[in-house]
Amino acid sequence: MDLERRTVSVRRALAETRTDVLLIKAPKSAAGVRAVAFPASLRSELVAHLDKHAEPSRTGLVFTGARGGQLRRSNFRRIWLRAVEEAGLGDVHFHGPPAHGQHPRGDRWRNNA
Repeated sequence: MDLERRTVSVRRALAETRTDVLLIKAPKSAAGVRAVAFPASLRSELVAHLDKHAEPSRTGLVFTGARGGQLRRSNFRRIWLRAVEEAGLGDVHFHGPPAHGQHPRGDRWRNNA
């Protein structure tokens, strides 16, 4: 993460296999390796998040579980729903950006797959 340039570099991904093994690997496609810009208004919140929740090294995971461990599919839904409720966002779904075959509904996208 480059706080001065306001970008997050995505260079690897955490994948959970069907046998519950966690792997740190390259993203699924070349497009997955990227820099994502964020607005200046989020800088202080990101600094606070990194201090409280992220692994300490430059290459550490940005998102970890409540006790500092790697997030697993099995507990992510519970964490996500709590965060959405606390933020007062209502019926928001977590998924990637819209892709072919997805349709708009209100001000958000839902995956029809």
